[in-house]
Amino acid sequence: MAAGLGFACALGAAGLSGCAANQTVSVCDNVVIAQDVAGHYVCSYTDGSPVQGAYYASNGQVFLADGAGVLEDSGWLTSADYGQGLQRYYVSEKTHSCVTGFSDEGGLHYTTVTGCVARGAFTVNGLTYFAGEDGLVKTNQWITTDTFTEGEEHQYWAGEDGALVRTPGFATLDNSTYYLTETGYPLVGSLVTENGVIVTTADGRVAENYVARGWMSSSLFDEEERRYYFKEVDGHVYAQVGLFEAEYKDKAGWFYADPATGHVLTGKIPTENGVLLTDVNGFLAGSDLGVGWYEGTAFDAEPQRYYFQEIDGHLYATTGWFTADGNAYMGSETQGYVLVSTVIEYQGTYYAADETGVLSYTDDPFGPNDATLAINTWKNNPFYLNAMIDLAREVGSSTDYFIMADWTRCRFVVLQKVKDEQGAYVYQDGLLKWVVVKTWNGNFGQKSYAGTHVVVHKMLGNCIANSDVLSDGSENPSAWSTCYIEAWADGARKEYLWQDPATGLYHDCASVHGTGQTTTGYDQEGCLGLQRENAKWVYDTIPTGTTVHIFE
Repeated sequence: MAAGLGFACALGAAGLSGCAANQTVSVCDNVVIAQDVAGHYVCSYTDGSPVQGAYYASNGQVFLADGAGVLEDSGWLTSADYGQGLQRYYVSEKTHSCVTGFSDEGGLHYTTVTGCVARGAFTVNGLTYFAGEDGLVKTNQWITTDTFTEGEEHQYWAGEDGALVRTPGFATLDNSTYYLTETGYPLVGSLVTENGVIVTTADGRVAENYVARGWMSSSLFDEEERRYYFKEVDGHVYAQVGLFEAEYKDKAGWFYADPATGHVLTGKIPTENGVLLTDVNGFLAGSDLGVGWYEGTAFDAEPQRYYFQEIDGHLYATTGWFTADGNAYMGSETQGYVLVSTVIEYQGTYYAADETGVLSYTDDPFGPNDATLAINTWKNNPFYLNAMIDLAREVGSSTDYFIMADWTRCRFVVLQKVKDEQGAYVYQDGLLKWVVVKTWNGNFGQKSYAGTHVVVHKMLGNCIANSDVLSDGSENPSAWSTCYIEAWADGARKEYLWQDPATGLYHDCASVHGTGQTTTGYDQEGCLGLQRENAKWVYDTIPTGTTVHIFE
């Protein structure tokens, strides 16, 4: 007993500071601490009355005593007896009290001025700490909390001493490098800086954990695989942005990386100077092309025309209205190629673009009839195709497809309903979304049969030869019949389907089928004639019940 009390008083500022002691008692402020015959420490006032409840000493220690003045045993305690509700306390074996501040006795914890230990988030000297419900301060681990972000949870690193690391900038935590935001949590995604773009994985690890400098193609920093060119600045790695020169596959050239993401361009990107284009390796269109016209497949799956201009040593595809060789053209603002075979509106006037892109005035936004089935000058005409989409919404179809036949212009359009990844129909502004999937010229019937019909059956050939080849082995130009009006004869429509019992063949009907004609016009009896391969696509793809709408 004497040794215990003597040790407590000998602690000075760290123990019972200001206490007078002998072999059996210690006096602190106006209370006396002693041991009873059972070995328990007791606390009483100098007049002999017992201390009851919590006693707050001037040196910051808190003594917890029951009604008889017996102090709580050393160690962890959960109690609601001291006027603060159910709380956790740690009674020091050295001082027999709860010592205000940090202590690693019994595990790292922080005792508040009220004697109980802090739980949850708490701040000391401007630093934030987290303690569990058991009162132990969390160290060397990630803490998830919304304490600093008004309901939005983020992760923070509790260091060796338990303080959260929240200084903005690069930080090595948990054996990896992160970039801490202004609020202190690790950046997830990308951040544009004056040195380039900082990119991270989904858990916040920055690129320098995986690459020092140079090229990297990876899906670590994005939902899909992207290519980056990394540079080192002041010991940290950034994704290069904008125009830069580098070597790739033993070839030197210019590249372009998106200023917002650091993604190295492979394809096209609109800029204020026009559209930048690259080949499949990301090399920008360069001096091998030169200023002026280019036509080919270097930048597209199908041949396209571009008019290149040079600005600050780099080639850009010209966009918008421009003139060259004495003609006017329109370059796509997003793709860079010259618009061909379409109609455009410019400053309130309509212009038709021919197959080379040369613009000429037209008073018909739908464009003129084409002369042949093979050359389509309206396939990109937004005015016409949008009108077809509006008509599909108005008329509707019981299947996912809609066939539109413009008898006057000899045009054939197939539309399809748009579905999302789950197979549900997509709506836009409350309207079912349609997309144009096929645009063909046709040779149609002398009689239009204008109106709304549905596909009722299909025939491989026709009533003359129900086959895709004729008896002499040649292709049947009228093969692949998709019928939308049942059998008719002598010009009188019947409401039933007539099948020859002797041959099993259907007699003639109004259908979409192949044609041997190469020009547009009206050389069929009443059907919709297409190039043979197009008729076969309709036969193979369009289900029965699909709406066929013919208009003049």
